[in-house]
Amino acid sequence: MWFFGFSLASRFVAIPQILWKMPWHRTTIDVGRSPLSPGGWRWQLNAAGRWGAAAVSLVGTGDRLDRPAGFADAEEVWHERLALERAEVESAECSVFRDLGLIDAGQRPSSAGVQSDVHFDVYTPPTRV
Repeated sequence: MWFFGFSLASRFVAIPQILWKMPWHRTTIDVGRSPLSPGGWRWQLNAAGRWGAAAVSLVGTGDRLDRPAGFADAEEVWHERLALERAEVESAECSVFRDLGLIDAGQRPSSAGVQSDVHFDVYTPPTRV
């Protein structure tokens, strides 16, 4: 798994930046969902800041997404297993990946999934593995 950085909409982003030299960045983040007829949802994410600007709009399909394309089942995470719903991508833009030359402007993801909520833990300070 690659980790490029982390955006946080809080002044407390300075703690991991200064104490542990972690690549966390302060930004404005807006995440929401709105109902569609009949019974579906539109999910939107907008992040604005000097690092990691992104804009994504997805529409849930109601179909289960078992394993996104290109993902193995061997990662270790600190949250319960996700029950993803397959989503159609209306739009997706991520400046970090575009600026690194990993994607082209306007390039669409190979797959997308949404989940209503998930509890996860972020453990700090980091430990060297």
